[in-house]
Amino acid sequence: MSLSVPLMSTVCIIYTALGGMRAVIWTDVFQSLTMVGGMLAIIIKGFISVGGIGNAFNYANREGRLNWVDFDPDPTVRHTFWGIIIGLSISWLPAYGTSQAALQRYSATESLSKAKMTIVFGAAANILSEILAALAALVTFAYFASKRCDPIEAGEIDNENQLLPHFVMKIFGGTPGFVGLFLATLYGGALSSVSSALSGSAANCWEDVMKPHFSSLSEARKALINRLLVAVFGILATAMSFLVMVLPGPISQISMALCNSVIGSVFGIFLLGGISRHSNWKGALVGGLVSLTTIVWISVGSMYVPSKYPSFPALPEDGCSGDGNSTTDISFTTELSSPFTTAQSRSSAIDEMKWTPDHTGINRFYCLSYTWYTLLATVITLVIGYVTSFAFRDKALEEAVEDRLLIKFRTCSCKISPENNEEESGLERQNKEQRNGKMDFSDSKKFPDRQLTSSF
Repeated sequence: MSLSVPLMSTVCIIYTALGGMRAVIWTDVFQSLTMVGGMLAIIIKGFISVGGIGNAFNYANREGRLNWVDFDPDPTVRHTFWGIIIGLSISWLPAYGTSQAALQRYSATESLSKAKMTIVFGAAANILSEILAALAALVTFAYFASKRCDPIEAGEIDNENQLLPHFVMKIFGGTPGFVGLFLATLYGGALSSVSSALSGSAANCWEDVMKPHFSSLSEARKALINRLLVAVFGILATAMSFLVMVLPGPISQISMALCNSVIGSVFGIFLLGGISRHSNWKGALVGGLVSLTTIVWISVGSMYVPSKYPSFPALPEDGCSGDGNSTTDISFTTELSSPFTTAQSRSSAIDEMKWTPDHTGINRFYCLSYTWYTLLATVITLVIGYVTSFAFRDKALEEAVEDRLLIKFRTCSCKISPENNEEESGLERQNKEQRNGKMDFSDSKKFPDRQLTSSF
């Protein structure tokens, strides 16, 4: 791992820096196809190994792992209906609305309608990936439950982040080439996310920070600076990956917690500037910093304070033979319970999970579910930012704010009047105004610096 991460980071930095947005998009396409193919192979083979989809759900239900609908309003419960529908939905708003990686793709399109289609297809792809990930987790658990083997308790692996690779080695260990396909699936997902982040971060840094001070440079030097920025952010991302390795808990939830702490603050700043004429840079700065500090504080604290609800009971270990060839019968005679009743049919061990005296005061604050981080960060930014802006208000600046820069809720409607339809869309108008700077794939060789500098 200590060697593979730097090697893959180097590859990602090179193709992002040299190929720009065109390389990022096309590699994303091929990596996505590889990921979908690998996940489907894992899921199908896994279901076959446990005796079918029904058996997989039966194993999960028997061990109390299914909790489809939990309407508990307690925000400290890790996954509830409200946390997923409201909390995580708000988390996706900045991902599609204010993320530089997403905005780069929108500005690279030729029209507003194509930008909208980018959002629609992107959302559909994300939904598909979440479903595949959930099914992969389900079949992984069902497999080890059918073998009566808990690989963590048996010492076969060190933590839960190694479960899926361990499962793949169990069922595909004797299949030539598939382990390599699985590695390609893992690295494809990582490279896809990292390359987009590197390109977006470099574009942001150049456009908003460095470009005003280096506008007199030649096009070749500007391109070189952009490529160096990609390398700098790539090195920082590599260093962060080694830090994440030592953090406790599932890496997916750690990633979401850290990302939500940042995107919530950024989303709050965008909303603050869009809904209030009184907002200014002082309010945005103070609100964003307070929000970021608060959520990072909660995130770090939650990693070292025991969960309000302890981990699920471990599986038996008597079936761990070391080769995954346990002869435990995997058939069931009972039918799968309705998903809407599984919350009430948990095992007695899970029902006995109670609130402990340690989760009081500040410790209870650390138990906040990560699904609410983005919403909390956004609210803190809006409240603190508005109060600070009002305290340092500048009437001259307020009067200078153009109406087109403010969010009008009537324009958020999907209904377009004939007179509005005749007007040129803001995105199309901006594309024309910035025609020389628009991300056009055909210009990538003639103007290499434009591969990384397209942004709103």
